[in-house]
Amino acid sequence: MSAYTVTRPTDLVGIVPHILGYTPTDSLVLVTGSRSGDRGEVGLTVRFDFGFSEAAHLDAEDLAAIVSTLEHAEGAAAVFPILFSTEVPTALGLLGEPESELLVDHFRLPVFLICAALAEAGYEVADPLWAGGGFCGSLDDPEVLYGRAETTDTEVAVRLIADGRSHAEDFAAATAHPVPPPELLTGAARIRASAPSAAARYDAALADLRALLDLAEDPRATVAQVPGVLSPGGVVGMELMCAELWSRDCIEMILGFDHPDFSPARIAALEPGTFAAWARPIARSAAAAESMIGLSPERPDFARTAYSVAYLDCLVPAVDEASRPAVLAMLAWLEWGRARNSFADHYACRSLALDPDYTLAGLVHGAVMRGLPPRWMAASGR
Repeated sequence: MSAYTVTRPTDLVGIVPHILGYTPTDSLVLVTGSRSGDRGEVGLTVRFDFGFSEAAHLDAEDLAAIVSTLEHAEGAAAVFPILFSTEVPTALGLLGEPESELLVDHFRLPVFLICAALAEAGYEVADPLWAGGGFCGSLDDPEVLYGRAETTDTEVAVRLIADGRSHAEDFAAATAHPVPPPELLTGAARIRASAPSAAARYDAALADLRALLDLAEDPRATVAQVPGVLSPGGVVGMELMCAELWSRDCIEMILGFDHPDFSPARIAALEPGTFAAWARPIARSAAAAESMIGLSPERPDFARTAYSVAYLDCLVPAVDEASRPAVLAMLAWLEWGRARNSFADHYACRSLALDPDYTLAGLVHGAVMRGLPPRWMAASGR
Protein backbone atom coordinates (compact mmCIF):
# COMPACT_ATOMS: atom_id res chain seq x y z
CA MET A 1 0.00 0.00 0.00
CA SER A 2 1.13 3.58 -0.66
CA ALA A 3 2.47 5.69 2.21
CA TYR A 4 1.28 9.27 2.63
CA THR A 5 3.08 11.93 4.62
CA VAL A 6 1.04 14.17 6.91
CA THR A 7 2.92 17.23 8.08
CA ARG A 8 0.33 19.98 8.65
CA PRO A 9 -3.04 20.26 10.39
CA THR A 10 -4.71 20.80 7.02
CA ASP A 11 -3.27 17.49 5.80
CA LEU A 12 -4.93 15.73 8.71
CA VAL A 13 -8.32 17.35 8.10
CA GLY A 14 -8.05 16.48 4.42
CA ILE A 15 -7.44 12.77 4.92
CA VAL A 16 -10.29 12.14 7.38
CA PRO A 17 -12.98 11.77 4.65
CA HIS A 18 -10.73 9.25 2.90
CA ILE A 19 -10.30 7.28 6.11
CA LEU A 20 -14.03 7.28 6.93
CA GLY A 21 -15.23 6.93 3.35
CA TYR A 22 -17.33 10.11 3.50
CA THR A 23 -17.17 13.71 4.71
CA PRO A 24 -18.54 13.75 8.27
CA THR A 25 -20.93 16.38 9.61
CA ASP A 26 -21.86 17.17 13.21
CA SER A 27 -19.11 14.78 14.25
CA LEU A 28 -16.11 14.65 16.53
CA VAL A 29 -13.36 12.61 14.90
CA LEU A 30 -10.43 11.34 16.94
CA VAL A 31 -7.43 10.31 14.85
CA THR A 32 -4.88 8.28 16.80
CA GLY A 33 -1.17 8.20 16.10
CA SER A 34 1.52 5.71 17.07
CA ARG A 35 5.26 6.29 17.29
CA SER A 36 7.86 4.53 15.15
CA GLY A 37 11.29 5.91 15.94
CA ASP A 38 11.26 9.63 15.23
CA ARG A 39 8.17 9.30 13.04
CA GLY A 40 4.54 8.47 13.67
CA GLU A 41 1.75 6.64 11.91
CA VAL A 42 -1.96 7.35 11.75
CA GLY A 43 -3.88 4.56 13.47
CA LEU A 44 -7.45 3.87 14.55
CA THR A 45 -9.80 6.73 13.68
CA VAL A 46 -13.14 6.96 15.48
CA ARG A 47 -16.13 9.20 14.84
CA PHE A 48 -18.79 10.25 17.35
CA ASP A 49 -22.04 12.11 16.74
CA PHE A 50 -21.39 15.62 18.01
CA GLY A 51 -24.18 17.99 17.06
CA PHE A 52 -25.70 20.70 19.24
CA SER A 53 -27.53 18.19 21.46
CA GLU A 54 -24.56 15.86 22.00
CA ALA A 55 -22.33 18.80 22.93
CA ALA A 56 -24.90 19.99 25.45
CA HIS A 57 -25.35 16.66 27.21
CA LEU A 58 -21.78 15.36 27.52
CA ASP A 59 -21.34 13.75 30.93
CA ALA A 60 -18.79 11.66 32.85
CA GLU A 61 -20.17 8.43 31.42
CA ASP A 62 -19.70 9.76 27.87
CA LEU A 63 -16.12 10.77 28.65
CA ALA A 64 -15.34 7.30 30.00
CA ALA A 65 -16.89 5.68 26.93
CA ILE A 66 -14.80 7.83 24.57
CA VAL A 67 -11.58 7.03 26.40
CA SER A 68 -12.39 3.31 26.53
CA THR A 69 -13.03 3.27 22.77
CA LEU A 70 -9.46 4.39 22.14
CA GLU A 71 -8.14 1.52 24.23
CA HIS A 72 -8.65 -0.55 21.07
CA ALA A 73 -6.13 1.61 19.21
CA GLU A 74 -3.03 -0.55 19.13
CA GLY A 75 0.11 1.38 20.10
CA ALA A 76 -1.68 4.75 20.14
CA ALA A 77 0.39 7.46 21.81
CA ALA A 78 -1.27 10.60 20.46
CA VAL A 79 -4.79 11.76 19.62
CA PHE A 80 -5.73 14.46 17.11
CA PRO A 81 -9.31 15.72 17.72
CA ILE A 82 -11.20 17.32 14.81
CA LEU A 83 -14.74 18.70 15.11
CA PHE A 84 -16.66 18.66 11.82
CA SER A 85 -19.46 21.20 12.15
CA THR A 86 -20.98 24.18 10.36
CA GLU A 87 -22.07 25.59 13.73
CA VAL A 88 -18.52 26.69 14.58
CA PRO A 89 -17.89 28.84 11.48
CA THR A 90 -21.42 30.21 11.88
CA ALA A 91 -20.64 31.18 15.47
CA LEU A 92 -17.35 32.75 14.37
CA GLY A 93 -19.20 34.97 11.90
CA LEU A 94 -17.65 33.34 8.84
CA LEU A 95 -20.95 32.39 7.19
CA GLY A 96 -22.72 35.74 7.28
CA GLU A 97 -24.27 35.42 10.73
CA PRO A 98 -23.35 37.57 13.77
CA GLU A 99 -20.52 36.22 15.90
CA SER A 100 -21.58 34.31 19.00
CA GLU A 101 -18.94 33.49 21.57
CA LEU A 102 -21.59 31.61 23.57
CA LEU A 103 -22.25 29.26 20.65
CA VAL A 104 -18.51 28.76 20.07
CA ASP A 105 -18.10 27.78 23.72
CA HIS A 106 -21.10 25.45 23.47
CA PHE A 107 -18.93 23.23 21.25
CA ARG A 108 -15.46 24.19 22.39
CA LEU A 109 -15.82 23.48 26.11
CA PRO A 110 -17.08 19.86 25.75
CA VAL A 111 -14.26 19.15 23.31
CA PHE A 112 -11.77 20.53 25.84
CA LEU A 113 -13.26 18.20 28.47
CA ILE A 114 -12.75 15.25 26.11
CA CYS A 115 -9.16 16.35 25.47
CA ALA A 116 -8.51 16.59 29.22
CA ALA A 117 -9.93 13.09 29.79
CA LEU A 118 -7.72 11.68 27.03
CA ALA A 119 -4.66 13.44 28.44
CA GLU A 120 -5.43 12.04 31.90
CA ALA A 121 -5.58 8.57 30.32
CA GLY A 122 -1.99 9.03 29.13
CA TYR A 123 -2.41 10.18 25.53
CA GLU A 124 -0.57 13.12 24.03
CA VAL A 125 -3.47 15.26 22.80
CA ALA A 126 -3.01 17.76 19.99
CA ASP A 127 -4.81 21.09 19.98
CA PRO A 128 -8.31 20.36 18.62
CA LEU A 129 -9.23 21.49 15.11
CA TRP A 130 -12.60 22.25 13.53
CA ALA A 131 -13.74 22.03 9.93
CA GLY A 132 -16.94 23.08 8.20
CA GLY A 133 -18.59 25.60 5.93
CA GLY A 134 -15.56 25.83 3.65
CA PHE A 135 -13.18 26.65 6.49
CA CYS A 136 -11.09 24.94 9.14
CA GLY A 137 -9.12 26.22 12.07
CA SER A 138 -8.12 25.83 15.69
CA LEU A 139 -10.72 25.45 18.44
CA ASP A 140 -8.15 26.69 20.92
CA ASP A 141 -7.25 29.84 18.98
CA PRO A 142 -9.99 31.31 16.74
CA GLU A 143 -7.35 33.47 15.04
CA VAL A 144 -5.85 30.35 13.43
CA LEU A 145 -7.91 29.86 10.30
CA TYR A 146 -7.46 27.97 7.04
CA GLY A 147 -9.59 27.89 3.90
CA ARG A 148 -11.14 24.47 3.25
CA ALA A 149 -9.36 24.36 -0.12
CA GLU A 150 -6.14 24.10 1.85
CA THR A 151 -7.35 20.71 3.13
CA THR A 152 -8.81 19.30 -0.08
CA ASP A 153 -5.95 20.42 -2.30
CA THR A 154 -3.07 19.38 -0.08
CA GLU A 155 -0.52 17.06 -1.64
CA VAL A 156 -1.63 14.10 0.50
CA ALA A 157 -5.33 14.57 -0.42
CA VAL A 158 -4.52 14.86 -4.13
CA ARG A 159 -2.36 11.72 -3.97
CA LEU A 160 -5.12 9.78 -2.22
CA ILE A 161 -7.56 10.67 -4.97
CA ALA A 162 -5.01 9.82 -7.67
CA ASP A 163 -4.53 6.42 -6.04
CA GLY A 164 -8.27 5.71 -6.19
CA ARG A 165 -9.01 6.55 -2.54
CA SER A 166 -12.02 8.74 -3.27
CA HIS A 167 -14.80 9.33 -0.75
CA ALA A 168 -18.51 10.08 -0.76
CA GLU A 169 -19.89 13.54 -0.19
CA ASP A 170 -21.76 12.42 2.95
CA PHE A 171 -22.89 9.30 4.82
CA ALA A 172 -26.10 8.95 2.79
CA ALA A 173 -24.09 8.88 -0.43
CA ALA A 174 -21.59 6.47 1.09
CA THR A 175 -24.35 3.96 1.92
CA ALA A 176 -26.35 4.35 -1.31
CA HIS A 177 -26.24 1.13 -3.34
CA PRO A 178 -25.19 1.31 -6.99
CA VAL A 179 -28.02 0.91 -9.50
CA PRO A 180 -27.70 -2.52 -11.14
CA PRO A 181 -27.67 -2.58 -14.95
CA PRO A 182 -31.02 -3.60 -16.48
CA GLU A 183 -29.48 -6.59 -18.23
CA LEU A 184 -28.35 -7.99 -14.88
CA LEU A 185 -31.88 -7.80 -13.46
CA THR A 186 -33.63 -9.16 -16.55
CA GLY A 187 -31.07 -11.94 -16.87
CA ALA A 188 -31.54 -12.94 -13.23
CA ALA A 189 -35.34 -12.96 -13.65
CA ARG A 190 -35.03 -15.21 -16.68
CA ILE A 191 -32.77 -17.66 -14.84
CA ARG A 192 -35.07 -17.73 -11.79
CA ALA A 193 -37.98 -18.63 -14.07
CA SER A 194 -36.00 -21.54 -15.51
CA ALA A 195 -35.64 -23.05 -11.99
CA PRO A 196 -32.00 -24.22 -12.20
CA SER A 197 -30.81 -26.95 -9.85
CA ALA A 198 -29.29 -26.11 -6.50
CA ALA A 199 -25.90 -27.41 -7.68
CA ALA A 200 -26.02 -25.12 -10.73
CA ARG A 201 -26.92 -22.15 -8.55
CA TYR A 202 -24.08 -22.82 -6.12
CA ASP A 203 -21.62 -23.09 -9.01
CA ALA A 204 -22.82 -19.82 -10.55
CA ALA A 205 -22.49 -17.99 -7.22
CA LEU A 206 -19.01 -19.43 -6.68
CA ALA A 207 -17.97 -18.33 -10.16
CA ASP A 208 -18.79 -14.73 -9.22
CA LEU A 209 -16.99 -15.11 -5.88
CA ARG A 210 -13.92 -16.53 -7.61
CA ALA A 211 -13.90 -13.56 -9.97
CA LEU A 212 -14.16 -11.22 -6.98
CA LEU A 213 -11.28 -12.92 -5.17
CA ASP A 214 -9.13 -12.75 -8.29
CA LEU A 215 -9.94 -9.07 -8.71
CA ALA A 216 -8.96 -8.29 -5.13
CA GLU A 217 -5.61 -10.03 -5.62
CA ASP A 218 -4.82 -8.08 -8.80
CA PRO A 219 -2.52 -5.13 -7.96
CA ARG A 220 -3.79 -3.27 -11.03
CA ALA A 221 -7.47 -3.59 -10.06
CA THR A 222 -9.65 -1.07 -8.22
CA VAL A 223 -12.86 -1.43 -6.22
CA ALA A 224 -14.66 0.44 -9.00
CA GLN A 225 -14.41 -2.75 -11.09
CA VAL A 226 -16.46 -4.84 -8.65
CA PRO A 227 -19.89 -4.32 -10.32
CA GLY A 228 -18.56 -6.14 -13.37
CA VAL A 229 -18.13 -9.29 -11.28
CA LEU A 230 -21.87 -9.86 -10.81
CA SER A 231 -23.56 -12.18 -13.31
CA PRO A 232 -27.29 -13.03 -13.57
CA GLY A 233 -26.63 -16.64 -12.63
CA GLY A 234 -24.44 -15.60 -9.74
CA VAL A 235 -27.17 -13.32 -8.36
CA VAL A 236 -29.70 -16.17 -8.45
CA GLY A 237 -27.15 -18.49 -6.86
CA MET A 238 -26.51 -16.04 -4.05
CA GLU A 239 -30.26 -15.92 -3.37
CA LEU A 240 -30.16 -19.64 -2.64
CA MET A 241 -27.08 -19.26 -0.43
CA CYS A 242 -28.77 -16.41 1.48
CA ALA A 243 -31.80 -18.60 2.19
CA GLU A 244 -29.70 -21.26 3.98
CA LEU A 245 -27.88 -20.38 7.18
CA TRP A 246 -24.95 -22.73 6.54
CA SER A 247 -24.28 -21.39 3.05
CA ARG A 248 -24.87 -17.79 4.14
CA ASP A 249 -22.12 -18.30 6.71
CA CYS A 250 -19.94 -19.71 3.93
CA ILE A 251 -20.31 -16.43 2.08
CA GLU A 252 -19.03 -14.53 5.12
CA MET A 253 -16.10 -16.91 5.49
CA ILE A 254 -15.18 -16.61 1.82
CA LEU A 255 -15.49 -12.83 1.78
CA GLY A 256 -13.22 -12.51 4.82
CA PHE A 257 -10.37 -13.79 2.62
CA ASP A 258 -8.30 -15.26 5.47
CA HIS A 259 -10.50 -18.14 6.65
CA PRO A 260 -8.35 -21.32 6.76
CA ASP A 261 -11.11 -23.52 5.30
CA PHE A 262 -12.40 -21.08 2.68
CA SER A 263 -9.25 -19.48 1.34
CA PRO A 264 -9.24 -18.17 -2.26
CA ALA A 265 -7.03 -21.12 -3.26
CA ARG A 266 -9.48 -23.67 -1.81
CA ILE A 267 -12.42 -22.00 -3.54
CA ALA A 268 -10.56 -21.90 -6.86
CA ALA A 269 -9.78 -25.64 -6.64
CA LEU A 270 -13.40 -26.78 -6.16
CA GLU A 271 -14.83 -28.99 -8.88
CA PRO A 272 -18.30 -28.16 -10.28
CA GLY A 273 -21.16 -29.66 -8.31
CA THR A 274 -19.09 -30.39 -5.20
CA PHE A 275 -19.60 -27.24 -3.10
CA ALA A 276 -22.52 -28.31 -0.90
CA ALA A 277 -21.12 -31.72 0.05
CA TRP A 278 -17.74 -30.21 0.86
CA ALA A 279 -18.76 -26.97 2.57
CA ARG A 280 -21.86 -27.88 4.60
CA PRO A 281 -20.02 -29.87 7.34
CA ILE A 282 -17.32 -27.19 7.65
CA ALA A 283 -19.76 -24.29 7.91
CA ARG A 284 -21.67 -26.03 10.70
CA SER A 285 -18.60 -26.55 12.87
CA ALA A 286 -17.78 -24.33 15.83
CA ALA A 287 -14.12 -24.22 14.83
CA ALA A 288 -15.00 -22.71 11.45
CA ALA A 289 -17.16 -20.05 13.11
CA GLU A 290 -14.27 -19.01 15.36
CA SER A 291 -12.17 -18.21 12.28
CA MET A 292 -14.87 -16.05 10.64
CA ILE A 293 -14.15 -12.36 10.13
CA GLY A 294 -15.10 -10.51 13.31
CA LEU A 295 -14.79 -13.64 15.46
CA SER A 296 -11.22 -14.40 14.43
CA PRO A 297 -8.40 -12.96 16.56
CA GLU A 298 -6.63 -12.02 13.32
CA ARG A 299 -7.06 -8.50 12.00
CA PRO A 300 -8.81 -8.56 8.60
CA ASP A 301 -7.11 -7.40 5.44
CA PHE A 302 -8.81 -4.03 4.95
CA ALA A 303 -7.66 -3.57 1.36
CA ARG A 304 -9.03 -6.92 0.18
CA THR A 305 -12.22 -6.89 2.22
CA ALA A 306 -13.05 -3.51 0.67
CA TYR A 307 -13.79 -5.58 -2.45
CA SER A 308 -16.07 -7.85 -0.41
CA VAL A 309 -18.01 -4.87 0.95
CA ALA A 310 -18.37 -3.44 -2.55
CA TYR A 311 -19.62 -6.81 -3.83
CA LEU A 312 -22.36 -7.09 -1.18
CA ASP A 313 -23.20 -3.42 -1.73
CA CYS A 314 -23.85 -4.18 -5.42
CA LEU A 315 -25.73 -7.35 -4.54
CA VAL A 316 -28.36 -5.70 -2.29
CA PRO A 317 -30.46 -4.16 -5.10
CA ALA A 318 -29.81 -7.06 -7.49
CA VAL A 319 -31.27 -9.94 -5.43
CA ASP A 320 -34.97 -10.60 -4.91
CA GLU A 321 -36.74 -8.92 -1.99
CA ALA A 322 -36.74 -12.07 0.15
CA SER A 323 -32.91 -12.15 0.07
CA ARG A 324 -32.22 -8.52 0.90
CA PRO A 325 -32.36 -8.84 4.73
CA ALA A 326 -29.66 -11.52 4.50
CA VAL A 327 -27.40 -9.51 2.18
CA LEU A 328 -27.78 -6.38 4.31
CA ALA A 329 -27.05 -8.40 7.46
CA MET A 330 -23.92 -9.90 5.88
CA LEU A 331 -22.84 -6.43 4.84
CA ALA A 332 -23.42 -5.24 8.41
CA TRP A 333 -21.42 -8.15 9.82
CA LEU A 334 -18.52 -7.56 7.45
CA GLU A 335 -18.40 -3.86 8.32
CA TRP A 336 -18.57 -4.63 12.04
CA GLY A 337 -15.68 -7.07 11.56
CA ARG A 338 -13.78 -4.20 9.94
CA ALA A 339 -14.56 -1.90 12.92
CA ARG A 340 -16.73 0.45 10.82
CA ASN A 341 -19.60 0.70 13.27
CA SER A 342 -21.54 3.54 11.64
CA PHE A 343 -21.83 1.52 8.44
CA ALA A 344 -22.44 -1.74 10.30
CA ASP A 345 -25.35 -0.37 12.32
CA HIS A 346 -26.86 1.37 9.30
CA TYR A 347 -27.02 -1.86 7.31
CA ALA A 348 -28.16 -3.88 10.34
CA CYS A 349 -31.05 -1.49 10.96
CA ARG A 350 -32.04 -1.62 7.29
CA SER A 351 -32.05 -5.41 7.46
CA LEU A 352 -34.20 -5.35 10.60
CA ALA A 353 -36.60 -2.90 8.96
CA LEU A 354 -37.24 -5.54 6.29
CA ASP A 355 -37.23 -8.49 8.70
CA PRO A 356 -37.39 -7.59 12.43
CA ASP A 357 -36.50 -11.17 13.37
CA TYR A 358 -33.35 -11.50 11.27
CA THR A 359 -30.92 -12.77 13.90
CA LEU A 360 -27.61 -11.81 12.30
CA ALA A 361 -28.72 -8.20 11.88
CA GLY A 362 -29.91 -8.15 15.47
CA LEU A 363 -26.55 -9.43 16.68
CA VAL A 364 -24.67 -6.70 14.81
CA HIS A 365 -27.01 -3.97 16.02
CA GLY A 366 -26.67 -5.22 19.60
CA ALA A 367 -22.87 -5.34 19.35
CA VAL A 368 -22.70 -1.77 18.11
CA MET A 369 -25.12 -0.49 20.75
CA ARG A 370 -23.14 -2.18 23.53
CA GLY A 371 -19.77 -1.10 22.16
CA LEU A 372 -18.60 -4.67 21.60
CA PRO A 373 -15.62 -4.68 19.21
CA PRO A 374 -14.68 -7.50 16.84
CA ARG A 375 -12.45 -10.09 18.46
CA TRP A 376 -9.26 -8.88 16.79
CA MET A 377 -9.69 -5.52 18.51
CA ALA A 378 -10.64 -6.98 21.87
CA ALA A 379 -7.67 -9.38 21.94
CA SER A 380 -4.66 -8.38 24.02
CA GLY A 381 -6.33 -5.19 25.22
CA ARG A 382 -6.42 -3.57 21.76
